[in-house]
Amino acid sequence: MSDFMPEPICFDNAEGHKLFGIYHPPDFRRPPRKTAVILLSPGVKMRIAPHRLYNLMADKFAAMGFAVLRFDFWGLGDSEGECPEEFLADLYGEIQIGRYVKDSQCAMDWISREKGFDRFIIGGLCGGAITGLLTGADDPRCVGLLSVGIPVILDSANLDMSRYITQWQATVIRQGYFRKLFSLNAWIRLITLKSDFSLIWRSVFRPSKPGEDTGGKQEPDNAEKSNVNPLFAPKLFALLERGSPALMIFSGSDRLLYEYEEKFASKHRQRLEPVQNLLTFYVVPHANHILSLQEWKQEMLQQACTWLEAFE
Repeated sequence: MSDFMPEPICFDNAEGHKLFGIYHPPDFRRPPRKTAVILLSPGVKMRIAPHRLYNLMADKFAAMGFAVLRFDFWGLGDSEGECPEEFLADLYGEIQIGRYVKDSQCAMDWISREKGFDRFIIGGLCGGAITGLLTGADDPRCVGLLSVGIPVILDSANLDMSRYITQWQATVIRQGYFRKLFSLNAWIRLITLKSDFSLIWRSVFRPSKPGEDTGGKQEPDNAEKSNVNPLFAPKLFALLERGSPALMIFSGSDRLLYEYEEKFASKHRQRLEPVQNLLTFYVVPHANHILSLQEWKQEMLQQACTWLEAFE
């Protein structure tokens, strides 16, 4: 852990909302790095993240000589503002198209102005990862993306998500239905029309092919036939082709891993080849999305710290 105490901080975003966060100075026993790390809030879990994951990450990175900033976006945690969405899926959808890019830019402005840094590694878990990508792709101050469980799809309360399940999801759901063949409660739900017949049809009777949305034939992505985020591929390639590396960590039991592989990587293999040396990909076996177990957290941290060692 850093010998300097974390510092509560506050700065204004572009709309004048006060954003609150914690600044972790680098451990003075290590040579200070020229690059700062900014951990961006993962959805509604704010600057702490599930199971205090960001606290662990900040302490570990500060011990390596990095300055670390973690803060709450507007409308979340201690920061000012109020999110207008009624449904959580709609909030996630807004994050996935860049709601908090300006807040992230203001965070870089603050740490540059107050602490003297002009190079940043940004990212975090899930919503923090996609916000980091959308921010960093267009901002040359971002020299790296640290991504844990990044979503490649768009969420919405108005979407029938059963239309877009991956082959992996269909297999898992299909196996679950087969295990329920001898369950009386399952048959009662089926007979009383309480089961999700759309999901049953698409997972049991109409499984998808690799890289194909289950909602239809294999066709180019568009708003009607795919739930893929149209910003993901162009922003990731913009980042990589600029020469900024990206760390992509996924959990082995997380649907986001299979969405990344089936909906992005399998469709862009040729374009990924020239920038493959800038993309570090790692899977934490058996882990869930939020890395609940201590050994999962430690494995993720080990990979992140190894990747960070390359930065001054």
